[in-house]
Amino acid sequence: MGPEEIRELLRREADAWNAHDPDGVAACFAEDAELVDVSLPEPMCGRERMRAYASGYVTAFPDLRFETSEPVIGGNLVALQWKATATHRGELRGLPATGRKIVTQGCLVAEIGDDGRLRRGVNYWDIDALRQQLGLLDEAPATHA
Repeated sequence: MGPEEIRELLRREADAWNAHDPDGVAACFAEDAELVDVSLPEPMCGRERMRAYASGYVTAFPDLRFETSEPVIGGNLVALQWKATATHRGELRGLPATGRKIVTQGCLVAEIGDDGRLRRGVNYWDIDALRQQLGLLDEAPATHA
């Protein structure tokens, strides 16, 4: 799979997230995909798990919007930065809606399989920024240079 096909796959995934389409997000992953999300205790395995993951976030954040950087591609490996903005209007992992606006950033590092789908990856992101904005953590202390 060439760089342009990989870019197109990543565009489709971002477009599916922005359209709040869990089926579209899941379609970008291989049947046996494995994704580590640093906010979760266990890796997510399989396309159905990816669908449930996406569904949970678009339910909790019905105005969820992702902006992504130009990916860095080397062979079948890819990395890209992302920024998410949303309003917490639904339950998220047992937390009732807060109505708060959030902005958080992260980076996906992934392997693309021979089938042209995301096969393995790690989603590194600032979970503490999300928790802080939802009122679950105290504000970070100011630092002085």
